[in-house]
Amino acid sequence: MPSGKTPLLAPSSQMMVDQASLAAFRSLKTCLDTELEKRLKIRLAVLTEGDVTCSSGNIRFFLAATETEQTLQVGIAGAGQSFKDRCDALQQAVRCIEQSRR
Repeated sequence: MPSGKTPLLAPSSQMMVDQASLAAFRSLKTCLDTELEKRLKIRLAVLTEGDVTCSSGNIRFFLAATETEQTLQVGIAGAGQSFKDRCDALQQAVRCIEQSRR
């Protein structure tokens, strides 16, 4: 996370996740370790307990809870932000949420 930037975690009970952001997450390379992707989604579901947005620098994560971790909806917005794969994006989302709670 860039220095001087504070993450913001906000509940979003009526959050509308931008469909382009969701498509961007789905278009990322799949994780080499599919079990890691599942664990990260479970971690996010536990950390968020509902729909939230989390901002860190120029990155904004939209997390929409669903009934199972396999269908956790993740949206990402951020100019010029690139991730090597879904696990990289999910790990950054976990860090964003954890840092916002400090």
